[in-house]
Amino acid sequence: MNPLLLRLYQKIKTGECKQQQMSDVLSLSVKQTSRLLQKWQEEGWLRYIPGKGRGKNSYIEWLKPIEELFLKKAIQSFQENSIEETAKLLTYDWSISSKERLTSLFQTKMGFIRDENDRLIIPIRFRFVTFHPLEAVDCYSANLVSSLYDRLVNVDEEGRFSSGVAHSWECLDKRFRCYLRKGVRFHDGSLLTASDVVTCLDKLRHHPQHVVIWEPIHRISTPAPYVVDFELNESLASYMLPLLSNTYASIYKEYDGKIIGTGSFYLVEDTETRTILKAFDYYYKERPLLDKIEFIRVPQDFKVVYHTSQTEKEDATFQVKSDSGFGIVVMNFCHESPLKNPNIRHYIHQIIANSRHEIMEKDNFKENFYPNAEGFQLGNREAFHIPPIKDVPKLSRPLIMQVVNYTKDMSYWLKEKLEAAGIQIVIQHKTFDEVLYGNLQEIKADLLIFGEVYEVNPQYSFFCLIKGLDYSISQIFSVDPAIKELSMKYKCTPIEHWKELNHKIEKLLIEKSILIPLYYSKRNIPFTSDLQNISIKSFGYVDFASLWMKPNMNMTSDLD
Repeated sequence: MNPLLLRLYQKIKTGECKQQQMSDVLSLSVKQTSRLLQKWQEEGWLRYIPGKGRGKNSYIEWLKPIEELFLKKAIQSFQENSIEETAKLLTYDWSISSKERLTSLFQTKMGFIRDENDRLIIPIRFRFVTFHPLEAVDCYSANLVSSLYDRLVNVDEEGRFSSGVAHSWECLDKRFRCYLRKGVRFHDGSLLTASDVVTCLDKLRHHPQHVVIWEPIHRISTPAPYVVDFELNESLASYMLPLLSNTYASIYKEYDGKIIGTGSFYLVEDTETRTILKAFDYYYKERPLLDKIEFIRVPQDFKVVYHTSQTEKEDATFQVKSDSGFGIVVMNFCHESPLKNPNIRHYIHQIIANSRHEIMEKDNFKENFYPNAEGFQLGNREAFHIPPIKDVPKLSRPLIMQVVNYTKDMSYWLKEKLEAAGIQIVIQHKTFDEVLYGNLQEIKADLLIFGEVYEVNPQYSFFCLIKGLDYSISQIFSVDPAIKELSMKYKCTPIEHWKELNHKIEKLLIEKSILIPLYYSKRNIPFTSDLQNISIKSFGYVDFASLWMKPNMNMTSDLD
């Protein structure tokens, strides 16, 4: 089945048409299109008479019902072949009724499959960007990293720390000491040593993105087996714990070009169509109850549901809600920008403040966005003071707005509001990969919408934003002396007092119109009722290590 043939069948009906029109439909050159038409004519799909002379129309006649025949083959493929082989069929240009039929068939193949392994199959729209802890900037990759690797220390939503690879720790003057568990194995079966931890965290400490935040630690060493020392410039126990609990501080080793972790699952396959994780039988904590997790690539309009193959009715689902972060408008004046003028920033802030109530009314905003007029941190209810600007400030040039695919709809809505208020905007399109590891000095855009995703602890997530761990926007904070001075206090402030410090920084950022709150985002994840122990782990996603399925009591038991 050729997807181009189906696309042409859907777009061009029997009758006269221009050859350029057919080329545009297929996104091919006129020459390539002519070759395909000749081939399909020889195969008996159509009759094609090219137009002779400039401006003359061609003629196409369909000899077979292409979609009907393709649909039969697709249904047969769904019944006979594996899920990863059939997922690509959903990307074809089907009619609405055919797409719905195939989607329903595909859904029956998704979910928990009871065969020789307990597998949870999850549809995903995009391939994972990376599996390396130091490169996992996007939330999808970071969430996966949390299942593949463990950290020395873990932290929960309330800021309470618990043991990970390290079973205990202590602060000795200017030395922070971790005591490692014995018997922790990497996914290749080798035992974890203190030297492995030192090598791993030394790479993190010298990584360009993390060198500033790790600056207070001037040496990592192992004075004895299963002991790791962090030599500090001053006593920073309260700073070390959140630092070591971050996803970037995951423990791994590299061997033969592969990254090997110690987490509850390990990676067994990653292709264009699927990614497979398998439970690690020798995990030092409780082994996951699932044997495999299989992520299958599906089209963007596919309805994502975590479900099992024994669920027949789609309505046997429930929603698990999670806070997945916030969206802010970043005023980038780290380069020669008109936004160096605070009056222009305040004027734009006023426009946003008067318009963001519309966010809930826009149908084209696909996610669950809620207008945010209060701040970045959940639970803040303070009204911030913005200096009123009555007249439109004069601009030396139009403002450049960076637009990425995942912010496209919101960005164009903002562009419309700004231009209606007299601020001229020029759009600068960027791909997700282009902005993933960029920084504000390099992009030369004046403003952009940035979505931040919470890790487990929201106070630590805000700290990561300020320090630029999740996105290189920390330069924006260094241009303001008051904000820069406050951001230096994290290392000497216990994490239980970070909320107060975060609030002070947040207040300055908002009232100086440097970062402008735009929306909160919430994720509603549908699960079928036979999936148990669903809990949200990091970045608003489910904890795969604790997930299990309630057995179908109507199935024949092993004792029968």
